[in-house]
Amino acid sequence: VHAQAQDEPQTGTLLTRRDDPTRRMTTPAMINGRGPIRLTIDTGANRSVISTELAAELGLPPGPDARVHGIAGPQLTPTVNVDSLKVGVIDVKLKGVPTLSRADMGTDGLLGLDVFHSRQVTFDFLHDQVRIERTNRPDTVIWRQRGAASTDITVRAVQRSGQLTIIDAEAAHVRIACFLDSGAQRTVGNMAMRRAVKARTQDKDFAPVNVTIFGATGQQVAGEVAEVPSMRVGGVNFTRFGMAFADLHTFSLWGLQDTPALMIGIDLMGIFDMVSMDFGARVVRFRLAGMMP
Repeated sequence: VHAQAQDEPQTGTLLTRRDDPTRRMTTPAMINGRGPIRLTIDTGANRSVISTELAAELGLPPGPDARVHGIAGPQLTPTVNVDSLKVGVIDVKLKGVPTLSRADMGTDGLLGLDVFHSRQVTFDFLHDQVRIERTNRPDTVIWRQRGAASTDITVRAVQRSGQLTIIDAEAAHVRIACFLDSGAQRTVGNMAMRRAVKARTQDKDFAPVNVTIFGATGQQVAGEVAEVPSMRVGGVNFTRFGMAFADLHTFSLWGLQDTPALMIGIDLMGIFDMVSMDFGARVVRFRLAGMMP
C-alpha cells in the first residue's frame, strides 16, 4: 500500500534547519491545520511517515496496516490518514501514512517521495533551505551562474521505483551505482561494493571496523566502517573517504543487492553548497562548496 498525493505539489522554498547531531534537514509543517511540526526531508523514503506519538497527539484517524521497508527487511506498521499536510506552498492529502516510533526515527516525521514526486528538490546547504520546483526540460538553465561554469556538475540518472540512481560513479576504479538519501545520517555502501573495493585496495588501507547500523523502523544491521582511497560521482572526486558498508534491505528494494552500490547520506551531501535532484528530468546536480560568491 502506497501513500497517495491527491493534490499536485507546487513550487516553493522551505525554510529548514540542520538538526544536530544528525545534520539532516528538517522543515516546519502543518498537519490538519495544527503545528508547526518539524519534519525531516527524506529523499530515500518512497512514502512519508509520521511518528506514533504525533499521530496520537493530533488524533489522526487510523488506516489499515501497511508494509514498510526498513534497513533489515519489510514489516507491518499501523497507518493514519492525513487530510492536509502543508509544507510551504505544498498542500497534499495522504492516505495510509505509516507511523513509527519517534525515538527510532529521531524526528516527528519524514517527508518522502510521495510529496516530492515528479519535481525538482534542491538542497541549499549554504543557506539551509530546500526548494521544491517544477521539473526542468534538458535545455533549461537550472541554476543561474554567477561564477565559473565548472562549479556546477550535472550527473545523469535512471529511475528505480521512483528513486534516482546515478550510474556514472566508481570507487577505487570499480563501477558503482548510487542514490541520494537525505534521511540517512551517513553514507553506506553494500557488501558487493566492499568486496570489489577491497580486492583493489591494500588491507592496511582498507582496515575495516565492525559497527551496528540503526534504522528508522528500529531495525539493526551489522556492518563495517572503512576508508575508501578514491571515489568519483559524476565529475566529483573524493579521496580517502570514510564510510560504512552493510547489506541493507534498501539495496534489495532498489534492485542493487548484487551490484556494487552506494547510498549517499547527508554526511556526503552536506559537503556541497547545493545538491539538486530532478525526478522529472532524471538528473542530479552538485554545486561545489566555497566556489560561488
